[in-house]
Amino acid sequence: RTQRLFLLFVVCCFLFVVFYLLSLLRSGDKKKKKKKSTFAFFGGSIEWESGPHKHDPTYSRGIRQTLFRLYSNDDKIIIRNYWQSNDSNNHSGSSSSSSITKNKKKSKKKKSKKNTNQRANIENKKKNKNKKEKKKKEKKASDREVYYDSMRESVFCLCPPGWTTWTPRIVESLMLGCIPVIIQDKHIRLPFQSEISYDTFSIRVDEEVVHQGRLKDILNTVNPSRIASLQAEGSRMAKHFDYEDPEGVYPLIVNKIAEKTKTRMMRRNN
Repeated sequence: RTQRLFLLFVVCCFLFVVFYLLSLLRSGDKKKKKKKSTFAFFGGSIEWESGPHKHDPTYSRGIRQTLFRLYSNDDKIIIRNYWQSNDSNNHSGSSSSSSITKNKKKSKKKKSKKNTNQRANIENKKKNKNKKEKKKKEKKASDREVYYDSMRESVFCLCPPGWTTWTPRIVESLMLGCIPVIIQDKHIRLPFQSEISYDTFSIRVDEEVVHQGRLKDILNTVNPSRIASLQAEGSRMAKHFDYEDPEGVYPLIVNKIAEKTKTRMMRRNN
């Protein structure tokens, strides 16, 4: 009997040591995963570069311009100026006039089919145009890859507005394991705000705080345990913004439609 008890005790001690070593290995892996090379990151257009709104100071309500001015040479907050739009086809006035002139040229060339050199020139121009467009697309694709890699390697991802109040960077940050820093006044409602508690996986900063230059100080006050909590909740909540996940965004949309339908019915009855 004493031998059995002794063997049971030895087995229990052995299992305890094994489980303890496994827990140390897991905690070590988690610590490795949490280490990221960049403290905070933003990549995108700083100013609008084309069309009737060129260099418009109201773009992003001046927030992106302020971020670039304050942190373009900062060692902790990385600001990258990507995807400056120079394509005039995005705006109606310039694109319509250019297309009309192109059509006129094409019609003239079709009427005068006598000269074979003109046809060769047209083909060469088309080939050169296709090459330029291909290079532009490749550059945009490479910029996009660098952009996503930068977000993946960052603890915080800055999410300022552009022309619109809401930004897709919140979703991109969650999908890439980065904590979204939503630069937006608190009276502005976020998508599905009544169903989702944004405070559990993101940091929200008023626009005036950025203009006052206090963003870096606020982010520096977030302690490691809070960062770990935000990252864990962010990875859990990412599915709620995924259209491919059956348990993702669709239930939220259905609930929102039901809520709006209910409020409209109540108004009609009153």
